[in-house]
Amino acid sequence: MDNDALMRALRHPAFAPANEARGGAARPRQGGRYRASDRLGSETHLPVNLPPRMLSREAAAEYVGMSPRKFDELVGDGRMPKAIHVDGRVLWDLRALNHCCDALAGVASGESLNPWDRDGA
Repeated sequence: MDNDALMRALRHPAFAPANEARGGAARPRQGGRYRASDRLGSETHLPVNLPPRMLSREAAAEYVGMSPRKFDELVGDGRMPKAIHVDGRVLWDLRALNHCCDALAGVASGESLNPWDRDGA
């Protein structure tokens, strides 16, 4: 997984700090960046480089690099996974998104995208 894409997804408003959701202003740390713990709320102890396993619609669309509207279209025609409903929340599994992106790229699961890693290259 591309670390830059992950960090863009984690900067999405869906990962706003808990106090921001209650009306407080979130302030970035020095350098203008948030940490994952800032975006996910203080109740999490996830390392900065560990993304959440489940993503909201907007965050899932950003993670795969498209608008939410285009993401909905791909979910509708089966090229992206269906949502998982958990206690009223609509979420997408990160691994299922990766699998569907690999399928769209024509890459078998576990196969490298690097042409130098392929047999006969």
